Amino acid sequence: MNFLADHKYVVLPVEFATPAHDETVRLRDEVLRKPLGLEFSQEEMALECEDLHLACYDKFNRLLGCIVLSAVDEETIEMKQIAVIAKRQKKGIGSLLVRASELLSKQKKYKEIVLKARAKAVPFYNGLEYIKRGKAFTEVSLKHYKMYKKLK
Repeated sequence: MNFLADHKYVVLPVEFATPAHDETVRLRDEVLRKPLGLEFSQEEMALECEDLHLACYDKFNRLLGCIVLSAVDEETIEMKQIAVIAKRQKKGIGSLLVRASELLSKQKKYKEIVLKARAKAVPFYNGLEYIKRGKAFTEVSLKHYKMYKKLK
């Protein structure tokens, strides 16, 4: 079942501990972790078993991007680990993944999405109506901001 699609891409849910999930972990590792000299631990992966995972594919079923959603409480969900392959960045895939995440979060009755944005990604999230909350902080050696969006 397609979760969200446009004329070029489709976003689908991905089940934890499946080959499709493994593929999204490799993508997140390549895009988000390796450039910082970091690796996923088995403990980190185990914590994702309750999370919601979405992946964006092209018409040839190639993985282009992915995102993870993690419940904070009954009303709030955290968007994290958004990754898009380098050669497809700035082509609308990230925005499509965020929109799909918002749609899924609304369906699950969440009222707010929160995230920790790398400083360079703040303009991207601002363009999708996310608002900074609080001051900058450092995480994984990079400047971040907490951001949120109320779901309507």
